Amino acid sequence: MGFPIKTPDTIVTSLGKLNEKAIPRVRGNTIYKALLERGISA
Repeated sequence: MGFPIKTPDTIVTSLGKLNEKAIPRVRGNTIYKALLERGISA
C-alpha cells in the first residue's frame, strides 16, 4: 500500500486541512462526551 506519486502536493494539502478542522473536532467531541459522562460540565 502506498500513495500515488503523481499527487503528493494534493495529499499533503488534504492532510493539512484534516489536521486543522476535522481531526481536532472529532477529538473534541470525544473529550466533551467523556466529561459529560463523568458529570463534569463545561
